[in-house]
Amino acid sequence: MSDKQVHAQKVSNIDTALRKRIKSVRLQQGVTQAMIAEKLGIVSQQYHKYEAGVLRLSGGMLAQIAAALDCSVLDLLPESVEQYARLESDRHLDILKQEITDLIIDVSSTDILVAIKTLIDHNRPSDRVAA
Repeated sequence: MSDKQVHAQKVSNIDTALRKRIKSVRLQQGVTQAMIAEKLGIVSQQYHKYEAGVLRLSGGMLAQIAAALDCSVLDLLPESVEQYARLESDRHLDILKQEITDLIIDVSSTDILVAIKTLIDHNRPSDRVAA
């Protein structure tokens, strides 16, 4: 399976989990698809297509659905989506750390290295500063 196929599968799984979570919240509130559609200003068939996965939710529509359900977008995110977002964030952070490390290795000026260390030490939480 190519990286692109793996990414598409992850997105598909996330989309499915999101649709299920939206439906679950809606049902917990005793709200029908028609009621949500009316609040959104769309026909109930269109809303049904969002929940069924025929139409993919945009960020804007997700925010509108959250407002119609009187909850935050975060309330609609299933745990798997939050975990995926954290993993992606951690991955990007690791890449950034490696890029900074690679740049520092190439620095030959003591003054610049001292300045970088001072900047890092100054921005660390006080309980993490090492002597």
